[in-house]
Amino acid sequence: MGFRSSQASASKRSFRAAGLVLLSLTGVLGACGEGLKPFTVVDRLRIAAVATEPVLHRPGENLTVKLLTLREADDTSPLSVLISGCVLTGPVQSCGPGTLPLPAALPPTFEPETHDDENTGARTDTWVFAVPEEARGPILLDVVVVNCDVGDLPDPEVVGSGLDTLLTDGEVKAPAEWTCAEDPLRMSRSIWVARHLVSPAVPGEDAVVNLVPAAPRLTRMEDQTELDPGLIRTEIEATTEGLVLEDEPRWFWFSTSPNGVVMRVSASEGGKTKALVLEERERLFSYWAIVRDNAGRVGWSSLHLPPDQEIP
Repeated sequence: MGFRSSQASASKRSFRAAGLVLLSLTGVLGACGEGLKPFTVVDRLRIAAVATEPVLHRPGENLTVKLLTLREADDTSPLSVLISGCVLTGPVQSCGPGTLPLPAALPPTFEPETHDDENTGARTDTWVFAVPEEARGPILLDVVVVNCDVGDLPDPEVVGSGLDTLLTDGEVKAPAEWTCAEDPLRMSRSIWVARHLVSPAVPGEDAVVNLVPAAPRLTRMEDQTELDPGLIRTEIEATTEGLVLEDEPRWFWFSTSPNGVVMRVSASEGGKTKALVLEERERLFSYWAIVRDNAGRVGWSSLHLPPDQEIP
C-alpha cells in the first residue's frame, strides 16, 4: 500500500524532528474490562482508520489527513491526539538527516478540526499540511492517541522518552502534568501508536480517488439454528460506491455490539461479513466498515442500530 500503518512503530526521533506536537482535546474514548471479546468489539481506544487527500501527494500542494478513532459512546474519559512527522527530501528512508519537519510547512494559523459523535463514541480529527516544493519523497506521519488530557502543548522530549519506554516495556508511567483515565499507560489499552507512510504521486498518472463505502446493511440470515437464546445471526455488508475495484481491497469491521463481527473480508465477497446481534438491546450498537487497498485508498462508513429497531 502507498499508505501504511502499524501499531507500536513510532519513535521519539520523529517527534523531536518535528519540533512541535499538534493536539486536539475535548474527546472521549472507551475504557474496558479484560473479557475474552473479539478484537473488533469497541470497548477501549481504537485507531480505526486514516485517510489522506489526495491519496498520493505532490510537492507544493496541501495534504489533508483524517483520523478515525472509536470508543464506547458513554465513556467520558479524556482523549488527546498527537501527530508529528517529516517529509523525506532525498534517499533517506527514516526521519532524521535529509528530512523536513512537517510543522515548518504548516500555515501559521493552522488548527486541527475535531468532530465527535456522542451517540456512537466515534471521533474524526482532520489536519491540513502544506507540503513544500522541495519535498520530493514520501511523508512519514506518527500518530499517538492517548487516554489523557495532556495540556496545551506537551514537551516533545517527554513524549519521545515515554514512547521509548512504552515500546520496550508495553507500559509507561504518565507524566505528572497529564490527567489520565489510568496510570501507567498501557499499549493498545490506554494508548495507541501508529506510523503512516504517504507516498508521492507518479508524474503523468491520473489522480487516485479515495474509496467510498456505502452505508452498511444488516439483514437476518436464514440459518438461525444452534444459537444461544436471545441472539440473531445476521449478515452485514458495505459495498463501495462509484468505483470499480481492481486490486482486492481489504475490509475491516468494528462494532460496539458485545458480540462483535469478523474482522476482514476480501473484495470478491463484496465487503460482507457476519455478526451476532442481541435480539433485545438496551443501547445503540454501531458497526463501522473500513476499506483499504494497495493503491493507498481508504474509506469508511457506519451503521447504527437503535435498541427498538427490528432486524429484517
